[in-house]
Amino acid sequence: MGTARYLSSQSHLVPASAQGVYTHLRGGLAHGQATITVAATLRAANSARRSITIKALSGGGTLYVGTAGVLTTTGYEVLSGESLTLGRCTEAILVIASASTDVRFVEELA
Repeated sequence: MGTARYLSSQSHLVPASAQGVYTHLRGGLAHGQATITVAATLRAANSARRSITIKALSGGGTLYVGTAGVLTTTGYEVLSGESLTLGRCTEAILVIASASTDVRFVEELA
């Protein structure tokens, strides 16, 4: 499993559904990583999420971002080395990759 670092003095670690990703339940910033090889839930629904930035690191496949049922033909394309920022996104964030892709995220929580 990966390691998460926090910019909040109070944190409670909870594993997310994507391997290697952790977050906390109180306000502040959280970040983590996951290696996506098939469709996965990168982040669960969270009403406290103010924004999230997702980056597909260089050298991997293309990442496709969406909600339930996301496919490579319907997701928002994030090329290797690019990032996507979503504001006020409280829904679960699902991703699928064209090849094994190392993904990083940082989210702001209320």
